[in-house]
Amino acid sequence: AASPATAPDAVAVTLDPPALTVGDPVAATLELVVEGDGADALFPDWAKGWGEAEVLEAGPVERTRVGDGTRLRQRLRITAFRPGAIALPPVEVRRGPSGPALATTPATLALEVRSVLPAEEPEVAPLPPEPPRPLDLPVAVFWAIGGMLAAILAAALLARRRRFADAAAPAAPPHAELLAALDALAGAQPELGHAALSHALRRYLGRALAFPALESSTREIERALAARHLDAALVRRVARLLREGDLVKFGRRSASGADLEARIAEAREVGAAVETHLRPAAEPAEPAA
Repeated sequence: AASPATAPDAVAVTLDPPALTVGDPVAATLELVVEGDGADALFPDWAKGWGEAEVLEAGPVERTRVGDGTRLRQRLRITAFRPGAIALPPVEVRRGPSGPALATTPATLALEVRSVLPAEEPEVAPLPPEPPRPLDLPVAVFWAIGGMLAAILAAALLARRRRFADAAAPAAPPHAELLAALDALAGAQPELGHAALSHALRRYLGRALAFPALESSTREIERALAARHLDAALVRRVARLLREGDLVKFGRRSASGADLEARIAEAREVGAAVETHLRPAAEPAEPAA
């Protein structure tokens, strides 16, 4: 009778730091020792992330001889965009694509992710109700209300006229509109520039790929791009760029002019990559016989 299979060893995992703020990178190191040269040891495919954590970078597997065995080590850069405990589920190092598991990571691994938003202020108890008191309104108040209504009506008529004018004017192609919006951000104040960059990129994606990107969350945009069969690396790049803008807009994370310029340049590259996906280069025609 065949002997029962032995349980796989544990992969030693180091997280530096184990606690982080939303969006910050963490260095993760996976290490184990195997018999022989370990040439057939296969580490996980990190393209889909590690549980809810996003794998920003996966280094090569390093092999170091130790006695009769080999120490295998792989270094990762991971992050997470949800506050709280983010579990890192067990993954296996296998012997070849269909071979047995050599080792598995611990089942208790997790990241502690802190929010960048300030703590909520304590709730203030309401004051006890007072009896109603009559108010004497002077005539000037009614004149002021009438003036405000007139100004609101005039603004509404002007906005309606502009809307009709915009509808009559032909819209620029999505990619040209994106490039013009990015050109206009040169020298902008970083916080306002990140908000405008996020809006321009979302509008471009919505127009180019025909889905309501302006009304969608970053996670919904990521799913929509994946459903349209964009390259997985491009989808992660777009999601990361939008999340970085969200952290500046909503998370009050500080940003410099250099940060804004770098993200403008990346938005240009993302737009070019989407255009290549939508309009791939035509294959050269075969010569006639």
